[in-house]
Amino acid sequence: MPRIPFEPKPPDKVFSLATPNHLYYKLLWELQNLDTALKDKQSWQHSPAPYHAFNFAVTSAHLIDWVYATSDDKSRKRISDSLGNAPVDTRRKFRDAVATRYHEIYICVQIANGSKHYETQRHRDNDPNIGASAEWEYDESTDSAATVLRIRDGAASRLALDVFREAATAWDHLLGAWGYLEDRFVDGRDTD
Repeated sequence: MPRIPFEPKPPDKVFSLATPNHLYYKLLWELQNLDTALKDKQSWQHSPAPYHAFNFAVTSAHLIDWVYATSDDKSRKRISDSLGNAPVDTRRKFRDAVATRYHEIYICVQIANGSKHYETQRHRDNDPNIGASAEWEYDESTDSAATVLRIRDGAASRLALDVFREAATAWDHLLGAWGYLEDRFVDGRDTD
């Protein structure tokens, strides 16, 4: 008879979510909501896209906290090994190790801190090379305008959705490698 896995109880101040993979699925949900909102032709003042971008960045940044909080010394050793033997014995070192190797997650941490704290100039981890903007842009090819969310990364400007997709892919890789996500069946058929 198959065994039904027991879901752990969530932390005291959390609604239902109890594990890093729960938070990861929330991350994917926010990414889907952002993608849908960006297709809507509302002005940036009325578009829910910035809210979903805010939530995605915060969720991505907080996945670091959730993995750290639910890991023990043995799993932290495995995590350290997967990050090139980077020290991960404190939450800050763990965050720095992940952010150093996965630039899109680093961007999410920067955007999350800016989103949560409003002003980050005095924040010791502030990177002035990272920025975010919501713009109302007209597209001549479709004769319509829409909200466009961009992330400034040094001299480059990238669509926020592209950066967030890469961050989600990085989290998928990391959480799978660390044993937080179940293996997926691959049958060789293209699902797209």
